[in-house]
Amino acid sequence: MNFVFNQAALIEYREAAEWYQHRSILAGPRFIHEVETAIEAILSDPQRYQPIGNGCQVFRLKRFPYKLYYLHEHELIIIYAVMHERRKPDVWRDRLG
Repeated sequence: MNFVFNQAALIEYREAAEWYQHRSILAGPRFIHEVETAIEAILSDPQRYQPIGNGCQVFRLKRFPYKLYYLHEHELIIIYAVMHERRKPDVWRDRLG
């Protein structure tokens, strides 16, 4: 199984990683590792995580206030949003259509 970020999600991911990197020399790499670990978990069992509508599911990071919103289509995971829990909680809905 493979995965891709849509363009907006990739930008969100990079901006968050950069923000954490500027905050602390260790926080940036930890955030990246946490997202990579989340992606591995999603790839291993994509149906395991909470469905939230329109075929989308969500994975909550454990150590950071972020969620990954994704769709499972055949052998592909499409990550639609890497969202901070307190910002634009429904933005992923606009990206599905």
